[in-house]
Amino acid sequence: MIDLIEIYSNLSSNNNTTENLFSVEPIPNSLNHKIGITKDGRPLFFVRCTPENEVNVLDNNLELISVKFNRKCQLRLTSSKNISDYFTIIELLSETTDLQEYFIQVIYILIKEIGDSPTFIQLKNEVDKIVNLFSKFKKAGSKSIQGIWAELFIIASSVNPEYLINAWHVSPSDKFDFNDGVDKIEVKSTSKCYRKHFFSLEQLNPNSSSHLLIASLYAVQSGVGKSIMDLVELINKKSISIESSKKIHLIVGETLGSDICKISQTYFDFNLALDSLKFYESECIPKIEAASIPNEITNVKFECDISYCQSLKTVNTNSKLHQALSL
Repeated sequence: MIDLIEIYSNLSSNNNTTENLFSVEPIPNSLNHKIGITKDGRPLFFVRCTPENEVNVLDNNLELISVKFNRKCQLRLTSSKNISDYFTIIELLSETTDLQEYFIQVIYILIKEIGDSPTFIQLKNEVDKIVNLFSKFKKAGSKSIQGIWAELFIIASSVNPEYLINAWHVSPSDKFDFNDGVDKIEVKSTSKCYRKHFFSLEQLNPNSSSHLLIASLYAVQSGVGKSIMDLVELINKKSISIESSKKIHLIVGETLGSDICKISQTYFDFNLALDSLKFYESECIPKIEAASIPNEITNVKFECDISYCQSLKTVNTNSKLHQALSL
């Protein structure tokens, strides 16, 4: 992932793209796909698919992303002769550095997933998902940068990130941050110097057959620290699957919305988060009992100071989800 951003950076430093000839470089480990640069310095990808499966479809032209299917392109490789062939062109229409890096990583995951010779239908299906994702970046996010950073921190510091990613919420509105269908983990972060967290009534009253742990940590912004993309890089270095890497980027994008442009500019104190990380049994946290709330009252939320609650030293259950933590 880092190599591809560096390749784009080199293209940017030596931008020889003209009106009819694009400067490109090969995608690592791919014979057919290329990364290139526009005259204005924006990244774009040239994706080759199986010719006999190509059909006529409408292009996608949105505010942030453009997709042109099956276009004859003239490409200039810096290390060899020019290429003339048909490609699908995926172009980012933004000059924001953070969004460009996110775009490069997301499209690289797409390319790794579809392989070197995808059918047109395979390519179209995956491109549609990317277009849908980028269409959300003009809307407000459903969770703060601090919230998603804390969840990624839990994954990055775990002993089994793959299992946690599989259990990570599909929708930001899900009741629990991690849920493997049996047990749950809810992540709470604070930028203050005390452990006061907001809970919904349902979060501390899970179904009786589930075991719920609360993760609490300090997430304090700092001039030097780790950003969301730094944590994503740490997780990717743990040799997770392509599907898990794809899920991370999709959740980050869908959760942050318009705040996606800040993912590499906002840093949190990683060591403080590591030193402050504690886990609590949900039963030990003071809460409002669900039985005491009239049926007519809904969406109950409250703030609870868990500073004096007893934290866990080890996981004493057979829960696969909880054993994946760094506890």
